[in-house]
Amino acid sequence: MYVTGCWDVRDALTGKDATVGALYATEIGMGEAVFHNSKLVRLVFSIKAAQLDDVIAAVTKELGDPSPTMSVETLQNGFGATLQQRKAVWNSESLTVWAAEIRSFEYGT
Repeated sequence: MYVTGCWDVRDALTGKDATVGALYATEIGMGEAVFHNSKLVRLVFSIKAAQLDDVIAAVTKELGDPSPTMSVETLQNGFGATLQQRKAVWNSESLTVWAAEIRSFEYGT
């Protein structure tokens, strides 16, 4: 596992397409960084115990403009229980940011 991950980091640094897991970038917590031609093209991570409204406010402040597009996704399990997850997406010329609640049927939150 560690050797393969080191190869992924090497590939990213030498210009190959590579996905580097968070084990090699602990600053992002759970997630991954995706590289193409030595450039970071996607960064995915989870923030525990963060409220979506706080994330939306912080990202909107950082990006300035545009405002996010908001949506709600309804999930349903095999027993008919439903959960609603809110999503926000910011699009600019060179950047797309996606934030969503991750809710669980197990705990109802």
